[in-house]
Amino acid sequence: MRLSIKAVPWGPCHPRMPLISNHYHLPCQLLRRPLVNQMRTTTSPRPTQMPVSSAYSSAPTTHWGQPPSYDSIQKSSPPAASPPCQRHRMLTACIACVLLVFLVTQNLGLKWAQERAQWDLARGRWDQDRAAHTHEANEWRRQRDEHAREEQAWKEECARWQKQREEEARHRQEIERRRQGVYWTEPYGDGHCHSWGTRAYYAHLRGIPADMNWLEVCDSMPPVVIHGRNVTEPPKCEMRNGDVVGMWYINSDEPGCKPYWGSMRDMGCVPGNPGYRRYESQLIGIARGESWERMCTTAPATFGVKHFDRPTSCDNKGMFGMFGIWEVPDSSWWCR
Repeated sequence: MRLSIKAVPWGPCHPRMPLISNHYHLPCQLLRRPLVNQMRTTTSPRPTQMPVSSAYSSAPTTHWGQPPSYDSIQKSSPPAASPPCQRHRMLTACIACVLLVFLVTQNLGLKWAQERAQWDLARGRWDQDRAAHTHEANEWRRQRDEHAREEQAWKEECARWQKQREEEARHRQEIERRRQGVYWTEPYGDGHCHSWGTRAYYAHLRGIPADMNWLEVCDSMPPVVIHGRNVTEPPKCEMRNGDVVGMWYINSDEPGCKPYWGSMRDMGCVPGNPGYRRYESQLIGIARGESWERMCTTAPATFGVKHFDRPTSCDNKGMFGMFGIWEVPDSSWWCR
């Protein structure tokens, strides 16, 4: 058996060239058929009809064509490029160019849209910042104007205060110059206590000029000495029978005004007032002539860890004495 194959130029229509698409290379497939037929053997002819068995006598017979001769293979010329292939390639190239241009344009459009969105976002933020800055600037101007008004009012007030202080200084100098002959008499204590531990002391102001205000002179006088301590201007000045009298309340070194409480007695829960317990104690050491009620209502008391400035109420039991009453909160269950 001999094979006779003629060299064929390599090209898009070569039989060994892989087909990219059956649709676009249909003419090339048509051109390959004669080349495949030429590669068949030419040594012995094939029968035109295949033998058929008796069992399958009704099947159709197969006819084989005659192979081409050796001279026909030698004389055949290389196939020329088919014009449809060139048109398909040009169409494919045009479509590819159009798609490339479309993709490039689409990418540029998307990029431009993204940049536009970013620019709009930045512009919106800038507008917000500008509005906030404007509001802040207006608020700052308002505060600055308010501060300027307050500063001006403060300066005016300082000027008035300075003027008033100068006037008071001149007035005090005048009073000081004219009161050289004014003095306090020796202070003396009241015969009765003003309250628990406190006694009132009095002194008379002498030598006040007739053309001066006695109240101003009383307030600007130097301190007096009571129980060895300097006492400043009196809390109270009054005119009594043509005399100016100053009054001081002294709450130290007054043992005659300090009676004390006796033993504290638990009187049980307060009837009609749930949650409270009642305590009683007698006030001992009240000086003769003192007011029992005044001393009882102002006397402090301490029992246990509790301190009371004054009792809740006082009970004068006559010959049995003055008793103080305290109603203290009690959270125990039997006083509820």
